[in-house]
Amino acid sequence: MDRMIPLEQLAEERMKVMVDAQILNAQILIEAGVDPETVIAANEKTWTEIGRRTAEALGPMYAGKPGLFTTDQLGAMIKEMFGLAVKAESVPEGRRFTITQCPWRKRVQALGIDAPRRYCRAAHQGFLLALTTALSPQLVVEMNDPPTDQETDCCVTVTLFPKTTVGKE
Repeated sequence: MDRMIPLEQLAEERMKVMVDAQILNAQILIEAGVDPETVIAANEKTWTEIGRRTAEALGPMYAGKPGLFTTDQLGAMIKEMFGLAVKAESVPEGRRFTITQCPWRKRVQALGIDAPRRYCRAAHQGFLLALTTALSPQLVVEMNDPPTDQETDCCVTVTLFPKTTVGKE
């Protein structure tokens, strides 16, 4: 009998298919003449709902956990589920996760949206804000664009840190 595929691997592949489907949907909408601003807004709304539903499913596992535990788990989720290469570093505020490679960057750029970073930011913002608000309201999510003079593989740097527990965990 063949060995079972690990659930983590299945979850990762499922997420990749979901992200690919979102990008394909955006491409179809743009080709059909839908205003890119509408596509970007719909992207954020969709990922906000996915983040909310993910938080509902994961909520019981995070109940009562300290902020930095949740931060580290969310950083691992960014890396493992979305297939992003992530550099994690401790900073005085908590943890900073820099996305160093994004498998969807070229596809998003091919959408022809004037500012492809805005499309990605909308997805990250919708998902992460909904997820952190529900799982760990004391976490703060900050997103920054990389320097404009620097070619990067992703649109944002995400910093997750506890508002009131800095230095206490």
